[in-house]
Amino acid sequence: MACGQVRVVIPMKPLAASKRRLAGTVDPRRRALLSLWMLERVASAAQDCLAVGEVAVVGGDTAVAALCRELGTRWEPDPAWDLNSALDAALRRSRARGWAQMLFLPGDLPGLATAEVADLVDASGGQRLVLAPAARGGTNAILVPLRQSTVDSRQSTVPSPACNLQPSTSSLGVPRWRFQLGPDSFRRHCAQATSLALEWRTFRGAGLEADVDIPEDVARLEQAEPDLWRVAARMERFLAARPALVRGACRI
Repeated sequence: MACGQVRVVIPMKPLAASKRRLAGTVDPRRRALLSLWMLERVASAAQDCLAVGEVAVVGGDTAVAALCRELGTRWEPDPAWDLNSALDAALRRSRARGWAQMLFLPGDLPGLATAEVADLVDASGGQRLVLAPAARGGTNAILVPLRQSTVDSRQSTVPSPACNLQPSTSSLGVPRWRFQLGPDSFRRHCAQATSLALEWRTFRGAGLEADVDIPEDVARLEQAEPDLWRVAARMERFLAARPALVRGACRI
């Protein structure tokens, strides 16, 4: 893949609505700080990948938009649909703007490394759909090719150790691809790729599998990052810039 041909899209919720499954163990202020800190980690990992030409965050709120400005990432408002519809719209925009591929990444992968992003992109060969499973059956990355090109599956019969190649003789560009995120989404995405007769790969990576959704995930993260809450507190300035947001959304 040539440098700068991939557009990364990271969907975000407003901080008041983020990580509600942690509500019983993590207070609203810390959930907001955690969400911003994880977004910074994911966006930075993607930006440092040479194959990535743009990182766009879709949705969130003024604090999310302020963080994006500081990081130099593009921020786009959520069209106020559900997550999958918003990503479908982002896919159409990416194709219309001439990007070769669009990579969906969630904003809650604090262990994601730039090398993983690069390896995932390499696994596509510039032409294949790539799906990365989450630990609990979800999908934590989807790389969708946006340009039509004919692929002979016989040229790609030996996958790399991280990948499981699913051969096909179809033309790619995936014009009919639809996001189906939610519980058990990896199975649905695999079934969709098969039904569309696409050539696709499964890509596994430690940072890609380890999203943060439930209290056990936070406990694991606290072990891996002993200074987690001190470091996440750096995000306080984005909340402090919008006192109304902090008081209303985070009940400070």
